[in-house]
Amino acid sequence: MSLGRALIVGLAVTFLVGVIVFVAAAFLINRVLSARYGDDNYDLSVPPAVAASLVSPGPNKQESPAVDGQSVVWSEFIDGYWQIVHFDLATGFRRQLTDGPYDHIDPSIAAGWVVWWWGEPGGASWVGGWDLTQNRPLDLPTTRVIHPSVSASGVTWIDPDDALTPDGFPTLDGTVSYYDRTSGTVLALAHMRAANAPVGAGEYVVWQAMLGEDLDIYGTVLDGTEPFPIVVADGDQTAPDTDGHTIVWSDSPETSSLQPNPSGDIYGYDLDSRRKFVLSARNGDETGARVSGDWVVWQVRLGDRVSIYAYDMASEALVPLATGEGEGNGFPDISENTVVWVQSTPWQDRSAISQIALATLPVVQP
Repeated sequence: MSLGRALIVGLAVTFLVGVIVFVAAAFLINRVLSARYGDDNYDLSVPPAVAASLVSPGPNKQESPAVDGQSVVWSEFIDGYWQIVHFDLATGFRRQLTDGPYDHIDPSIAAGWVVWWWGEPGGASWVGGWDLTQNRPLDLPTTRVIHPSVSASGVTWIDPDDALTPDGFPTLDGTVSYYDRTSGTVLALAHMRAANAPVGAGEYVVWQAMLGEDLDIYGTVLDGTEPFPIVVADGDQTAPDTDGHTIVWSDSPETSSLQPNPSGDIYGYDLDSRRKFVLSARNGDETGARVSGDWVVWQVRLGDRVSIYAYDMASEALVPLATGEGEGNGFPDISENTVVWVQSTPWQDRSAISQIALATLPVVQP
């Protein structure tokens, strides 16, 4: 072999070895990062200070938690039906608020009032409620409604239309309604296509609706102001929440949220500055955002796990709350620094017993 040929062969071998070493090193680094952060740079290491505990563990399935101060409510499957349960975190007192052969689901709680929707499985639904301060049922002037939500000032819900299209399908139209807790009056805020998921806080009410081909976020001020768009964009913007200062929602800019395997991001809107901003655009399907003050919580599906994260808008700190492999953690809610959610292991198993988990957020220094 000539000297030139030997030199070329030697360089080729050296280059090949270098490539192999580089690929191996990159693989090992990726494995290390994936073990801690997952495939999309979400930190999977839950700080000991925010370790979760179960609120009221038991043999029944628990779903749809909501929290306000020291009060937590949820739906629990008891004797064949979903019932509403209230738990006082300060005293440890647990109470079942509903009974009877009906399903009671998706409770909401604020300032001593609890509301939910109830009805026969697969049938029409109505609003139910309980006044914790007076220890009595609420008598709300509603008919057939869906998705009620309560705030310190009022109760919102959707009055769905009974109209059908020429093809015999529901029109999906509905009226966003608001009940004032002080005056007892009911306001019809807006009539829109596919109106859903209304929530109010302070002087604002926000909801999702469809005026074009996609779902977008709309809102109004409780002073007679005409409804106005919060965000209208490609894809679906769904499940808004507000604390009266900030609105958060899940944004699926490239694919409809109704399509298989959507990829949602979490966005926010400052009601004071009228400014839209991104809270999280990491990989994974990020949904279920809820806001309280500077804190925002949401769930994200990362491979075989569904995790809960909290984000402090003041310090920009992202805090993992529940990231166990194979776990299903979803439907978070937040009140000040208390977070609750549904925990189910394994999350793919529909027979798994889901329970309500709770974590207390740390004080984060800016």
